[in-house]
Amino acid sequence: MSKKPLRSQARNIVFNVYQRILDRQGAEHTQSSILSHVQALTGISNTIIRRIVAESRSNREVFSTPGKKRKGGKKQINLDSFDLVWIRNKMNEFYTVRKEIPTVIKLLQILREEINFNGGRESLRLILRHRIRICEVSIKKDYFNGAT
Repeated sequence: MSKKPLRSQARNIVFNVYQRILDRQGAEHTQSSILSHVQALTGISNTIIRRIVAESRSNREVFSTPGKKRKGGKKQINLDSFDLVWIRNKMNEFYTVRKEIPTVIKLLQILREEINFNGGRESLRLILRHRIRICEVSIKKDYFNGAT
């Protein structure tokens, strides 16, 4: 048998085989003989069969597939129109007041300090590109120098 975990459908089949043998043999056989009979029919170890039976008792015969824990979806960054205009003005401030090219990293640092922006570099870049429609923001200058 492979080392992959059994999916819920396979667990359900193993439990149904266990139930059928338990109904036929009843109280005349011991638990270990029933488990060895199920093992012979399914090719699954006694330990896993015991776990499946225990899971069926605790979950009312509803089996779940053990697997990888997945992250939630993307977190939504809610910016109102005031924040978007403020970001655009900060971009313009880079050009007019500071006389330097704005980068996403520099803008991100300012946003985190002044309006408590909780997104990351890529989410800010997507906001600049799609919601504010600014495409000329430089990423490479700070990103490749090690600033994050």
